Amino acid sequence: MKREIDEELRFHVEQRKADNIAAGMSKEEAEREARKRFGNWQSLREDCREVRGIAWLDNLFQDFSFGFRILLKQPGSLLAALAALTLGIGLVTIMFCAINTLMLRSLPLPDPERLISTTVPAWALPEFRKQQTTFEGLVSFGDFHANFRSTGTPSRREACFISANFLDVLRAKPLLGRNFLPGEDASGAEAVAILSYKLWQEEFQGDRAVLGSTVWVEGSPKTVVGVMPVEFRFPINDDLWVAADVTQGIANRDTGFVFGRLKPDVTLAGARAELNTIWTRLQPPRRNDERPVEQIRVGAYVDALTGALYGKNTIGSAILGMLLITLFVLFLACANVAMLTLGRAIKRGREFAIRGALGATRRRLVFQLLAENLVLFSGGAVGGTLAAGFLLHWLLSRMPSDTTHWRLYASWWHFEIDGQVLFLVACLIFLTNLLAGLWPALQATKRDVNELLKGETLLSSHLGTAGFQRLLVISQVSAALVILVGAFALIRQRQHLNDVHLPFDPKTMLTVNVDLTGVADVGRFFEELDRDLNQTPGVEAAALASDGFAFWHGVRPIEIEGRSYPREEDHPLAPARVVTPDFFRTVNLGLLQGRSFGAGDRFGSEPVAVVNATFARQFFPQVNPVGRRFREGTNGPWFTVVGCVPDVLSYGTNRREPVYYLPLSQHPSTTMEVLLRGRGRPPSVWSKTVDAAVARLHPDLPTFEASTVQQELDGVDAGITANSLLLGACGTASLFLAAVGVFGLITLSVNQRTNEIGVRLALGSTKARVVMSILKQALPQIGIGLATGLLLSLALVRILGSVLPATASEPVVYVGVLFLLGGVSLGAVLIPAVRGARVEPMRALRYE
Repeated sequence: MKREIDEELRFHVEQRKADNIAAGMSKEEAEREARKRFGNWQSLREDCREVRGIAWLDNLFQDFSFGFRILLKQPGSLLAALAALTLGIGLVTIMFCAINTLMLRSLPLPDPERLISTTVPAWALPEFRKQQTTFEGLVSFGDFHANFRSTGTPSRREACFISANFLDVLRAKPLLGRNFLPGEDASGAEAVAILSYKLWQEEFQGDRAVLGSTVWVEGSPKTVVGVMPVEFRFPINDDLWVAADVTQGIANRDTGFVFGRLKPDVTLAGARAELNTIWTRLQPPRRNDERPVEQIRVGAYVDALTGALYGKNTIGSAILGMLLITLFVLFLACANVAMLTLGRAIKRGREFAIRGALGATRRRLVFQLLAENLVLFSGGAVGGTLAAGFLLHWLLSRMPSDTTHWRLYASWWHFEIDGQVLFLVACLIFLTNLLAGLWPALQATKRDVNELLKGETLLSSHLGTAGFQRLLVISQVSAALVILVGAFALIRQRQHLNDVHLPFDPKTMLTVNVDLTGVADVGRFFEELDRDLNQTPGVEAAALASDGFAFWHGVRPIEIEGRSYPREEDHPLAPARVVTPDFFRTVNLGLLQGRSFGAGDRFGSEPVAVVNATFARQFFPQVNPVGRRFREGTNGPWFTVVGCVPDVLSYGTNRREPVYYLPLSQHPSTTMEVLLRGRGRPPSVWSKTVDAAVARLHPDLPTFEASTVQQELDGVDAGITANSLLLGACGTASLFLAAVGVFGLITLSVNQRTNEIGVRLALGSTKARVVMSILKQALPQIGIGLATGLLLSLALVRILGSVLPATASEPVVYVGVLFLLGGVSLGAVLIPAVRGARVEPMRALRYE
């Protein structure tokens, strides 16, 4: 290479000598001036070689300064690249914040990595405490919404019933008062409670005399012995802690969860092995409706919240899936930057050739392009971080300030851009800069310098970059298709969720959940409440039901009379709903056969049920269901079917499910939902009517949260709505970036073929043929990209089947995405193709 460059330089010296003689110089003067110029050129070439020592820093600053000036000369391309990078880096930054908060951030407790969650059932805790040697202590707890009253108005609070060693295991200390004492969780011991800082401020205005006072939880008095610090809300998001024997059930609720702190020299595997050995020795009894626990699972404390402890890490899998989608968007942005880098490098081919002739190595030229890209990526990182911060603030500002009713929303989860997130963003900038700049730089700097210096056209397609351009087109289309499949799937799922077939207007139906846990004779209470509401002036209809309309709950195994079921798992499952007699009239469900519930259907009389049309069709085909019998499980009483009503589709499904209804008078429940439709006033006003009716029957009950059925439906799928919005933004961004990328790459290809197009037109080729030749070159690349993206989508659906919605497997999703992306890509090809075919032949022949 050095010899070729020297020969090229001598050629220019001889040419200069001839020009000097032609200008009137003597032969000796012309040769002296030419050799002087040759010597300066040789010296300049030596100066352009790579320097050692601290000079590399000076080169780096020069590269940054030069790259910034080069980018400013192309403001359109600069803005497009910055927008793409801001979008891609911003979306990935948001997912980094979620991962950092939910998976990487430690619990705000001493030695949080030693806190371990388990699947040990609460009833087995005493035996495990006696036999285990790997834990410093095991704790059982159960938390739920409880009726709370101190000196003010009753309210609903998140109460945690715990064993007495709870704070000792966490190594936490009260801000005020004392810890629980050993034995205070035993049956018959004095009932004591510790308040959260939040509850202390709201109920007692921070009065330090709260110690020793009495509060009522679920109607039972508790003595306050302590107040926790402001940041302490463990185990999840609790308001108060009550010492109780969780192993025997708490507040008439069979619940409990066990976690502990490992000893310093014990590993997670060792603890798992010991707990399973104890579990095998226990040979635990099993109820008829309870599946056997094969083994005890052990994991980090947060695994119990994300679902990883139970083998279904729904939160973690969903976040990783969303991260993968946002990385695809970032990949599209990088592909666009790579396209711009390639275009700049090709246009600057003569500059690189001259710099190479002057002594610059290929590595030096590659570093120059990477430095220019780093300037671009730094701007994109700043914009992306600011955009992520703004979007996070916007999302968090719309979250309720009180998240105690979010059962799995841990109090220590704070979504923010901290040092860890910024470090990940910095690493991301470095990697994406290499991804988007290294390959185009290598492609553009491997040209033959001698050919370039001799005047070889710099934009001809045979420069060796055609293969790289084709790869960019294919990768952009395939990545965009993967993103769009996920976005379309969530949009379809959102449509299914909104496709609720209710026989009434959900916007006008008020729903109020009433919980009577700890109240005696709940059946009589609800019957009186139902009667009082129906007698209230202005109320069109009122009824009580055990569940809302968002989802069917209470799915139970049933047995049809006259049929045999060899195995327990052969029993069919059906949702059950406990209702009052006015329920069917209130929700506008007319009877198809038989009758509704009446005053005679009471406790002690023949058990009855009303079934829906799907239940009758599935279990009593081609016969009248009235008079037929079925029961729950294998030992329950037989229910006689007295009526049949139309189907009401479950929320979020398009399939009809078998449902049966039971009368409240025969099946009293502690929790019921009031459904009320009134005249002349909005539903929010009628909620005060329900509160007043509840207060008349039981003054100590708190005010319950009221909403319309439509608000209930909207609240259930809040997470799906947020995901669909995020994926919808990703899908829109990917479609835009893919279109811009394909447009830019085809434009670059057309520019490279400008001379060829001019020759074709000069020889008589039509513009239509020129357009077809460009389409023949581009359409196979788009087709390969669509096929590759389709295969990747199918593979991801198979791998992430537990995270992606079922709609991701619907053919209509793939067909819609293929047509949309294919159409947009075709438009992105046609625009530069038609524009290239309109060029004048003589102008095209002179184009370089």
